[in-house]
Amino acid sequence: MGLHVIGSHHRLTAPSELGRVSADQAAVFAQLLDLHRRGAIEGAILLATCNRVEVIIEADAEEGPQAVAGLLSGYPGVALEHHRDQAASRFLLRVATGLESVVRGEEQILGQLRDAFKTAEDHGLLSPRLRVLRQSLVAAARDLRQRAGLVRCQVSVASLAARQLEAAGRRLAVVGAGETGRLAIEALVKRGFRDLCVVNRTLARAQALADHHGLTAMSLEEFLDGTATGRIAFDGVLLAVHSRSPLLGRAHAGAFRRIVDASMPTVVDPAVRDLASVEVIDLDSLAALVQDEGERRSAQLELAETLVDARARTLHDAVEQAASGSTRRLAAIADKHLETAMQELHTVLSTKLRHLSESDREQVRRVMVRTVRRTAHLHLTDVREYSRT
Repeated sequence: MGLHVIGSHHRLTAPSELGRVSADQAAVFAQLLDLHRRGAIEGAILLATCNRVEVIIEADAEEGPQAVAGLLSGYPGVALEHHRDQAASRFLLRVATGLESVVRGEEQILGQLRDAFKTAEDHGLLSPRLRVLRQSLVAAARDLRQRAGLVRCQVSVASLAARQLEAAGRRLAVVGAGETGRLAIEALVKRGFRDLCVVNRTLARAQALADHHGLTAMSLEEFLDGTATGRIAFDGVLLAVHSRSPLLGRAHAGAFRRIVDASMPTVVDPAVRDLASVEVIDLDSLAALVQDEGERRSAQLELAETLVDARARTLHDAVEQAASGSTRRLAAIADKHLETAMQELHTVLSTKLRHLSESDREQVRRVMVRTVRRTAHLHLTDVREYSRT
């Protein structure tokens, strides 16, 4: 069986084009399930973010990779690349470390990878090799980020979007209480912005986030109605929300001086971009701002590049070795323990503990990983001893 990564990213395809594929990811995932049922692939993971769409598969013959490439090539304007076996392991380690992100070195990709692996597992798409890859990849990426000093230089699309929003004025709104919206709000509050409104489809979720920071909250329905009728106005708005159709049109544009759209796909009607009264900054524009940020972090990124190159072969060999025999089965058990615990932790951090800062969240994750791994090791040691009797 071979490991393959097939897809595209921001260096090959504009984020606006990638957004079309990501918006259609349910259909892509359904076709991956069909390929699995037909035996063309042993397992598959779909990683779809605002800046990349990649399918990680385990497959024996060329039928699987060819089918996946054919599936993704059906989207106009999307250029594909294909990594296999050791090259695939190296590429995935670069992705997990943040070296392939628009904002190089950012950490959000790790959470997105975990979610992608979990979705595959929930649908029976996590093959033995992919199960081992999940455990080894995330652990290696965290270690390399720590050693390269990237954890001390937290930058993300959310933080860059927040900086662009600041220039609009003091009265601001953030639409979306998910991870991107939450990180942007944290960045704005740290820089002294208090006249900030949190907007979300579910008012209770917006209110919880707003209460934590001492801000105001509003439902998406009230926000859209108020800005369309002229009852509500802001200097700027950051959009980090999912919608298959535009949310802000010409009727809303008069309520803002600047619109920062970090949504995927875009939720701003194309007609708004033609208006002289409002400036629109989208994902493509944000991507163009990244180069300066990368130059400021060049030392850490250069070290991360070196560390990834040195670790890639070890990662690939470890996955191949662990994916066979009893070692594979025991690794899958330990991996399942850790994944279940991390999924529960992710749920708590997204609800009851959403008020925690990023540094506190990282500390909680580290304690959880150490505890679960230690417990799993003790259990598996007992299993080995029992099997010998």
